[in-house]
Amino acid sequence: MNRLLKIFVLVTFVSLLLCQTKAHSADLALNELIKEALANNPGLNSTRAFARAKKAAIANRSAYDDPVLKIERGDIPFSNIKESMFMRYTISQNIPFPGKLDLEEQIAEKGAIGATEELRAKELELIEAVSNAYYEYSFAKSAIDETEGIKSAIEHMARIAKTRYGIGAISQQEVIKAQTEALMIASDLIALNANLLTASARLKSLLGRDQSVALDAPAPIPSETYAIKTDELVSEAIGNSPEVLMYRARSEAGTLEGKLANKSYYPDMMVGVAPTQRNGRFDSYDVMLQFKIPLSPWKYSSITNEAASMEAVARNRLYAIRLDKARELKELAGQSIALASQIELYKTGILPQARFSFDSALKNYGSGKGDFLNLLDAERDLKKVKIAYLMTLLEYRKKIAALERASGGAIRE
Repeated sequence: MNRLLKIFVLVTFVSLLLCQTKAHSADLALNELIKEALANNPGLNSTRAFARAKKAAIANRSAYDDPVLKIERGDIPFSNIKESMFMRYTISQNIPFPGKLDLEEQIAEKGAIGATEELRAKELELIEAVSNAYYEYSFAKSAIDETEGIKSAIEHMARIAKTRYGIGAISQQEVIKAQTEALMIASDLIALNANLLTASARLKSLLGRDQSVALDAPAPIPSETYAIKTDELVSEAIGNSPEVLMYRARSEAGTLEGKLANKSYYPDMMVGVAPTQRNGRFDSYDVMLQFKIPLSPWKYSSITNEAASMEAVARNRLYAIRLDKARELKELAGQSIALASQIELYKTGILPQARFSFDSALKNYGSGKGDFLNLLDAERDLKKVKIAYLMTLLEYRKKIAALERASGGAIRE
């Protein structure tokens, strides 16, 4: 039994060293997966194409309509259509009232800015989703490794208990309890392996990979925590968050739409020139100046009222998103700080105490001084604490990913 205790302690120590080494590579592996997702995710590629279309639309909104060419053949006698007296070629161009095209171009530019910020928001959402999926995948793998280590120890104890029962040193009840505990842990492993498959499938979907493509084994979840200055984070996020910038662009576009609507009261014009051909030569020309007269003021009043209402909608949405963003960041920062404190408590107090309790119970049982039920309780407590620690690490990483998405900046630096 003393040999078993030494092996268990050695395995635990080596596992901790490996976790520390691999944890440093976790962020590196995650960054590679994020690059892959940003390049291959079909939903993001669709948003990226939409942003390109919005940028391309700027030139269209600021351009004049195509000129119109009209060809007339006049004074055609009924007796012979070939004996017409003249040919007239009219070229005309519609010219919007000064300032309209400039406003159209500015509105299109704001639309392109909004689409670009929407793309950035989608990228941050995808980064958060990939981070969460990767850490869930890592959590499932680490939980399996921890549980398998405890299962091996319990199975070894069950064999020892069976041997001691054979010489009459313990009751059969202790043997049955040890075997039952090993079976319960095996049942936990079945559920954990199912969670691993689920996390793997979700991560492949986000990466744009086929489900038949294998994933590399994940590194353990890093135990590193970050110093978060809430007020500075909120202040920077209000100016950098893509959601805020997107709604700001929409609000500014709404203001420009209102100015454009007010110009509906001013007439557009059409200019044209029409050279006339007689007897095979051009001997005269006509010029044309045409105005569109806005004789329906109620029509344009409804247009300006609609534009003013939509401007108010965009302005209030911007104000609402600012308030909501500040609230979200405050909540996430507070939760992250609390989880960081819990992680430190696990590392410095709860985990060492749980390990010491199990080691002590194992040593006492091996020397014949301890009770097997106390050993089982200590084993269950250790398993519960290890899984709870891993879950705390997972939740902390999810909050950090959410903070990066909400603030529009990197915290894992």
